[in-house]
Amino acid sequence: MVDYFIQSGRLARADADDLVDRMAILPGQLTSYDSGLLEIMALRKEAQAALGGRFDVRLFHEVVLENGPVPLRRCAG
Repeated sequence: MVDYFIQSGRLARADADDLVDRMAILPGQLTSYDSGLLEIMALRKEAQAALGGRFDVRLFHEVVLENGPVPLRRCAG
């Protein structure tokens, strides 16, 4: 993975080493980050559609971050 990150130009060696170590030690962390990102992007799209030209990305981020970390919603079933 380190070689892939370096060859793709995504990360320098030290950053690639750190990321791969983190993936091995805490695999759930990256999964939760990606799940959170998908949820935030869906909420942003919804807000942009509802507000149109009044949408302010800075205000959106303030609202998203105002309560600090929050748990993922429980899935039904």
